[in-house]
Amino acid sequence: MAWPRTDSDGVQYWEKNPDDKDSFTIDWSDRIGTDTINVSVWEVPTGITKVSDAVVATNTKTTIVISGGTEGVDYDLTNKVTLTNSALELNKVIRFKVRDKAVKP
Repeated sequence: MAWPRTDSDGVQYWEKNPDDKDSFTIDWSDRIGTDTINVSVWEVPTGITKVSDAVVATNTKTTIVISGGTEGVDYDLTNKVTLTNSALELNKVIRFKVRDKAVKP
């Protein structure tokens, strides 16, 4: 199966092992056209640790590195970006399902 998958409520999700440190990327290019990302902010719930984050690939993608999580718990993270030229603000929610034997993408 390809990753990410889509949950029953329409949110994209990945599985994550609680002991692993994982990197995930959102490609915003289809939503921002020729604009670029000026600011990226991640809202990370308690239980997941944000190790690092960045705007990458000619300012059209955002990435986050996370660790931790409790086995059997699903975590929703929100990435909020502000665009350079239009000053539009966009949000995307992604879900991480923490499973001890998570299947790697």
